Amino acid sequence: MNDDLQSMWNEINAEHFGGELNPVAEIDWAPISGEDGLDAFGAYFPYSNCIVVDERFKFDADMIRAGDEKETARFEVAFRLVLHEMIHQSLYQKMAPKPGGHSQSFVEEATRIAEKLDIQPPTEKDAFCWPDLLAILASYSI
Repeated sequence: MNDDLQSMWNEINAEHFGGELNPVAEIDWAPISGEDGLDAFGAYFPYSNCIVVDERFKFDADMIRAGDEKETARFEVAFRLVLHEMIHQSLYQKMAPKPGGHSQSFVEEATRIAEKLDIQPPTEKDAFCWPDLLAILASYSI
C-alpha cells in the first residue's frame, strides 16, 4: 500500500463519493504501461478491489515542495488517474452496466464529478483519458 496514493484515495472518496466507497485492499505503483503491460496508465481490479497507477508517474514530494514543475505534473496525473479508477470502483460497487469500460455509466459519473471540479466533462470518445490526462502528459513531456 502506498501512503501517497492511499491519501489521494481517501481525499477523493470523501470529496467526490461521500465516503461511500469500500476501502481498497491495495493501491500502489506498478509497471503497467508499455509493451508488456496493460496499455493503460491506471487500472482498477474489481475482484481484488485494488488500484494500480503506472510507476512512471511516481512523484517525489520533496521536489514538489521545492517547486519542481515536472514532479508537480506527475502528482497531478497520479491524482487524476486515481480519480478515474475510483469511478470504475464506484461503478462496480453500484453494479452499474459495463463498469470496467468507458460507456454511458462512466460518462455520467465522471460528468457529475467534472461539474464539482468545474472542468470539462468527458464524452464516450475521450472518457478513456479523462480528466484531460493527455494534455498534462504533452505539456510536461512525461
